[in-house]
Amino acid sequence: MDLANLVKNIEIELLKLIVLLLKTGAMRVEEVRTVAKDFLSFLPFQNHQALVSALKVFTEKHNQFISLYQGIVKINENKKINELIAKMRLFTK
Repeated sequence: MDLANLVKNIEIELLKLIVLLLKTGAMRVEEVRTVAKDFLSFLPFQNHQALVSALKVFTEKHNQFISLYQGIVKINENKKINELIAKMRLFTK
């Protein structure tokens, strides 16, 4: 997945979480504004590693959104696993 699509997906997930937190009363509108400003302050991301680092910082400050960081970590792990599998296949041929 390219960086632009990844960022778009993260933004969508962020908005979904914000809506859920607002609906349940776990966050107030003022808090959401702060969260949105904090997230937008990281944009644009220069590369994948900058995205990961920014999400880590963001979720350390706003722990309600830790699933965003966990999601990107899982994507990275899956990518590494797939790369290792591809290398292993080369050696078995």
